[in-house]
This record gives sequence, C-alpha cells and structure tokens, in this order.
Amino acid sequence: MRKSSAGKFNKPRGTFSPILAIRGRPAAYQLAAIGPRGLDGLHLFGMSSRASITPLSRVKQWGTGVSWADASGKILIERCTITIALLMMAIGPTACASTIIPPLEVSDPQPVAVLDHGRHASLVLSTDRGTMIRYSYGDWALYALMKTNVFRGAGALFWPTQAGMGRRELEGPVSVENIRQRVRVGSEEIFVIIVERSGVDVLREELDSLFQDQIDTRIYNSAYDLEFVHHPKRYCALHNSNQVVAGWLKKLGCRVVGLAIFSDWKLKSP
Repeated sequence: MRKSSAGKFNKPRGTFSPILAIRGRPAAYQLAAIGPRGLDGLHLFGMSSRASITPLSRVKQWGTGVSWADASGKILIERCTITIALLMMAIGPTACASTIIPPLEVSDPQPVAVLDHGRHASLVLSTDRGTMIRYSYGDWALYALMKTNVFRGAGALFWPTQAGMGRRELEGPVSVENIRQRVRVGSEEIFVIIVERSGVDVLREELDSLFQDQIDTRIYNSAYDLEFVHHPKRYCALHNSNQVVAGWLKKLGCRVVGLAIFSDWKLKSP
C-alpha cells in the first residue's frame, strides 16, 4: 500500500483485499455475507447470515483515502464473515432456520408473540392488566449504547461481552396489528403463539425480577424504544438474542427446532 498526502493508505489499482488473496494469487470467489438478515452484531457492518458465493468482479473495491484503522477493520470483518459462513455451511441449513412448535394442548390460553426484526428477535408477553411487554436481549455496547465501531462488533461476536436486556410495556392486546402499531422498531414477521397462561406469568415474573435486580444500570434507548439493564449472562455469537428468545419460548412450553443462531423463524402447527 502507498500512503496518500492526507496520511491515509490507498489501495493500489488492480489489486485485491489481502483476505481475498491466497499465496499471492487472487482468489476466484469471495464468500460474502451481504443480504437482508444477519447474526447479531454482523448486521451492524451491513452483513448478513446468508452466505453466498460472489465473483470478485462484483465485490466493491476500497476507494481512495481509506485510513489504516478502517482498512484493518475491513480485513478483520471479512475474516470473521468468512469464518462464520464456512461454519454455517458445515453445520447445514438447520443452523439458519428455527421452527417454533407451540404446545399441543392448552387449558388456559394466553397469546405471546415472537418479533422477527430481520437480524435479531424479541418476545412480547401478555399481562393481566390488558397490556403487553416486549423483551429483548443483546450486546450492551452495540445494542443498548449503540457503539457500533468495527472492532467492538467483532469482539462481541467472538468472545463474551456484557449483555443487556431491553424491556418496554405497551398498550395491548397481543395481536399482529397492535404490535405493528405500538412497537417502534419494524418487524419482518410477527408470530402470535398460544401458550399456557401460567407459563406466561412465570416467565414474565422471572424477567421482571431480573430487570429490577439490575435497575441501577437502567438506560433508555429511544431508537429501540426500550429501557435496558445489564443481563447477568454474557453475550457472544453462540448466545445471542435469537438463542435467548428460543430459550424463553421453551420455558413457555414450545419446541424450537434449529440452533437459533440467526433470526430466521418459522411457525409450525403442533
């Protein structure tokens, strides 16, 4: 690389990113992860969980005036993306899609909802007051504080970091129409599921107790319209919002088929 007059490193014409070269020869294809969905954290870099093979001729080249810090971050993200893409290809399609199977028999029905935001998920529980409460989980710095630099994002993916839980009580009822009207963050899909009322009460009390225990850490994020507190279980790529939501669903008596690494949800009749 040559240094520009502005003190930044420019990519020489006709060459490729270091991660795309093998022993000095340009690779034929790049494992790219660019699309509408993504692993928690990866979407902060505009990347998706759905790996595809893209010819190098179609990969956007670095422009002039790229700083060394930005260049290093790009290389790190490319390596992280390729690693995860290869891992997902090795595990198979069950790693991507998660199927929710509600309880077969419910004596005292209560609706809950899974919100698929495209890259992460959240859960909405009913209350006896006629309201609903939305709960969400994610990396504290990236999600609650919205500190989205590349190194912090890569760190959240590959080693445990402080997690946060979001909570917001909204006017009910739990229905697709009302959720779209009340929840500020958009949802690609909303799945309303009927479960046992007692299970909803137990889970809601558990999550509200956790929230109160960490109330000294509370902040409000207007972009997500959620109040966040620290969550005791640390965040990483294999313990992200989708997997936490899957765990909550299991406590409600649902089965979840799939690893729930990505926010790719389906609903199946029991």
